[in-house]
Amino acid sequence: MSIRKANINDVNGINALLYQVQDVHANGRPDIFIKGTKKFKDEELIEILNGNDLIFYVYEANKKILGYICIKIIIESESFSKYARKELYIEDLCVDEKYRHQGIASELFEYVKELAKEKECGYLTLNVWKLNEGAQKFYEKMGMKPLKIIMETIL
Repeated sequence: MSIRKANINDVNGINALLYQVQDVHANGRPDIFIKGTKKFKDEELIEILNGNDLIFYVYEANKKILGYICIKIIIESESFSKYARKELYIEDLCVDEKYRHQGIASELFEYVKELAKEKECGYLTLNVWKLNEGAQKFYEKMGMKPLKIIMETIL
């Protein structure tokens, strides 16, 4: 078992997990998410894996991808009303539904938490959909607290 930076050879494994994430969101908010799709087209995923903006790390065991975490570093300059801020933002975290509750998500989370410290980030942030109560509980267990709340009215 290892956590490593993803590469082009990981597209199929990551795609399988992207579909699982999309299903969770589409089941919870079918008015927003289209079932049977995924967040990135193959070409976009390949471009991401070749770039430096979003970075995927995969959790691999026996040459099979069991989970991934996707991150980016966000740097905000100081402004008149806010201090400068450097954060590691978690774009996505997914563990294959067959391998959940085995500590894989915790290992991925701790991995990027240490990475954030190495990169001298002062914050670790993410967004989680209200519909995903399991993810919310997991992130709270990992020590995260709400930073802000987005509210809506469906018209």
